[in-house]
Amino acid sequence: MKAAPVEMHDADVIRALKIIEELKRIHRAESIESFEPYPKQQSFFASQDRITGFFAGNGSGKSDCAAIETACHLTGKYPSWWQGYRYTEPIRAWAVGVTNESTRENCQYKLFGINVEQPEG
Repeated sequence: MKAAPVEMHDADVIRALKIIEELKRIHRAESIESFEPYPKQQSFFASQDRITGFFAGNGSGKSDCAAIETACHLTGKYPSWWQGYRYTEPIRAWAVGVTNESTRENCQYKLFGINVEQPEG
């Protein structure tokens, strides 16, 4: 079954193009490459150890660091500023929190950028 063609007016096309450009801008601005680590974060990212820990106060960027490190190691794509250990083969990793809710609201949000609602039932 074919979908019926959608009629778009020039204003709709222009609006859609502006939305696409804004999404591209947000993606570039929020990419790992554009992240600028603070000095304490830099020392964390520079570690040559395979197992790391980042201990710091509230609001110091621990969750961001954990998400960036996890994403880099899982994808094998490291930003140009990365000085730390680099895995050369695929790895397995866990992202955990104190509760299911904190894992969903913190770890999942930092890694994927969204909060996925729990299914009903």
